[in-house]
Amino acid sequence: MKKILMHVCCAPCFVMIEEDIQKNGMNINGKREQVDLTAFWYNPNIHPQEENKLRLEAFKKLCGEDNIKSVIIDECEMKEFTNITQNEVGTNKRYKLRCEYCYYLRLEKTFEYAKENGYDIVSTSLTRSPYQNHELINKIAQILSKKYGVEYSYQDYRHTYFEGQQRARERGLYMQKYCGCIFSSVESLLQKKLSKYLKRMNIKPSTKVIQDIIEDYKKENNGTVNIEKIVNDYKEKSTNI
Repeated sequence: MKKILMHVCCAPCFVMIEEDIQKNGMNINGKREQVDLTAFWYNPNIHPQEENKLRLEAFKKLCGEDNIKSVIIDECEMKEFTNITQNEVGTNKRYKLRCEYCYYLRLEKTFEYAKENGYDIVSTSLTRSPYQNHELINKIAQILSKKYGVEYSYQDYRHTYFEGQQRARERGLYMQKYCGCIFSSVESLLQKKLSKYLKRMNIKPSTKVIQDIIEDYKKENNGTVNIEKIVNDYKEKSTNI
């Protein structure tokens, strides 16, 4: 039986994954296998400390109720995270995107722990979300897999996203309002403002519409995006109607 170390970004993303693995085994190279699963918590991107505490408690609750083995490395270094993001992310820098740094930070710690403690395979619950960059996650994971000599298994659970949200609510798990870091918290608030201006323009402000708008701006700006600028642009458009 293979030993699996799965990085868990949050309890709502993990709940459907772990229930499925416990019931049906894990899909490894196209075949379902029973595995020895350990959930790995390392998310120093979650800010502020109060938010980190809420998400970590939800993770502990889920693992305790479902008898899932877990490893917790609890770090919430907002100052270091924001400093690196501001200094090392951007065009012609170490990381092109903020999320690239965030993925690398969390996944490298997972692979490092897996290597040191004899795990066969690393995976992550990040790939359960349709809003995460699966291509970038997998690219980083493959690089780290070669670096640490531990296999990586991509688990695509995007089809369970909305069902998983409902499942998490039914089980009383804390439901976060933004991805994790302080930047995403600000962006979440700005997106609410964007929704207001879209309504003024008679555009239904669904999550998909907002995500499409953001993606269009990314394409126009070499992969970078300024949510505040988008909000201001739509504010001007809505007031000129």
